[in-house]
Amino acid sequence: MVSAVRSVAQPLHVGDLRLTDLRRAMQSAGYTAEFRGEGTLVINGAVAVRKTNMGRIEVESVGVADPSAIMQHRSTFYEVKRMIYDGLAVVAGA
Repeated sequence: MVSAVRSVAQPLHVGDLRLTDLRRAMQSAGYTAEFRGEGTLVINGAVAVRKTNMGRIEVESVGVADPSAIMQHRSTFYEVKRMIYDGLAVVAGA
């Protein structure tokens, strides 16, 4: 019996994201975005974005103590990710 193996190609996002450009885009969309510390961009006090020395982008959501604010923080997190992806080119995977 022969089984077919299908490889699923994942798209690859390429480009050089500048945190200053992301800050400007988030502010234009109505979010608060400010730099804190060394190379950390904080959006709405809920999401931290960093760029490592290797150029890798790290997006981290801050814990929320107020249950009524959880959905707002979640939407901020996904909006930040969407803005990052929108700023990168998509190359079809092989």
